Amino acid sequence: MVDPQWINETCGSCEFCNDGDQQLCPNAKNSGYTVNGTFQQYCVCKATNAVRIPDEVSLDEAAPVTIAGAGGGLGTLACQYAKALGYRVLALSTGSSKQAMLVEEIGVDYFVDYIASQENLIPEIQELTGGGPHAAIVVASVEWPIGQAIQASSMRLTYCLVFELILYLVRPAKRNGRRCRSA
Repeated sequence: MVDPQWINETCGSCEFCNDGDQQLCPNAKNSGYTVNGTFQQYCVCKATNAVRIPDEVSLDEAAPVTIAGAGGGLGTLACQYAKALGYRVLALSTGSSKQAMLVEEIGVDYFVDYIASQENLIPEIQELTGGGPHAAIVVASVEWPIGQAIQASSMRLTYCLVFELILYLVRPAKRNGRRCRSA
């Protein structure tokens, strides 16, 4: 049994692949993003981008490893760390099952369903957090949450963007004509 990784396939011939930095390959195909069906019971991937799961590891034990990078795994992990460190957490996601899991199991303080709201989320986020959060961790792979997180934040924003399993610290130069503090 194997676990297909985030990088499903790389070109093997670009500058990054030749230097051993396949995660930077501009032609990479990503599991569940540009390659469909990778979170099914069976899927096809290159052997170089799969991890063999030992025979003595049961499917139940291996399953959390397989889903760790998909289906909200990074966001859930970020919420758990923030709560463990004593922060008040606002989770932005969608669906009643995710709300129940995040509020009841992890203990986030606020949950905003971005689809159910169907409006500008900035005022709601600012109201719930008393003027905007002091930190934002965006694990979405789409563009709109990035700008919304910056606009909804307080002036002392620490901002972390996690995209394609690479961590970037983003330092916005100015917001509303004023300089923002960064990590």
